[in-house]
Amino acid sequence: MALTLRTQLPVEEAARRVTDAIVNGSFSAELVAQSDSRGPDGAQCVTLLFDKYFLRAGNHCALCVNLDNLSGMTKVFAASAGTKTGLFDLFDWGAGDDFEEEVRAAIEG
Repeated sequence: MALTLRTQLPVEEAARRVTDAIVNGSFSAELVAQSDSRGPDGAQCVTLLFDKYFLRAGNHCALCVNLDNLSGMTKVFAASAGTKTGLFDLFDWGAGDDFEEEVRAAIEG
């Protein structure tokens, strides 16, 4: 469960789009933490951590989104975790993939 995209959007704009789509697109999603780093020559990295309750999975899901422009274009990496409900539960009802796809929709839409 992970998603990697590349976009022409500046890092800050891509981060804003992702945050707006996730937080405003659900009554249970929240931005838990954000970290912004800038380096020489305009290099930038933004890390976003979200939490959202998924009824079908029966628990909360975490989503970490990392955005950087270290290679020139903005790279967006998203990974979800915590979507399984028990020790032997190997199925999350697609909650993690759906959470990651919200990132793709925000960037491409």
